[in-house]
Amino acid sequence: MLKKLHIGYFYNSKIHGSNLNLNLDLKQLIIKYSKANFYDLQLSLEHLPNLNILSICASDNIQMIDADRWQDLIESSLIHLHLFKINFGYCAIDSYTEKLKKVQ
Repeated sequence: MLKKLHIGYFYNSKIHGSNLNLNLDLKQLIIKYSKANFYDLQLSLEHLPNLNILSICASDNIQMIDADRWQDLIESSLIHLHLFKINFGYCAIDSYTEKLKKVQ
């Protein structure tokens, strides 16, 4: 019956789609600090189809900045999502064009 979950620190795990059995009706997920790679986070989120609010802080985590991957995940698995907040930091030697491409 859990509706809201606030995670202080989310880190990579050995989660695989076949052994992940989350059957939650979670509506709100807040991750205060994530060092997980996008794939591990995606595996978890795909099992939370009723999520309405997702908030993630992922500073110093370049994988979280890929707008195309987020759009695909939201459109395919998080169709009830109404509020999406992501806070990230990005410090790299990429060209301005490459940085802009990541966040578009």
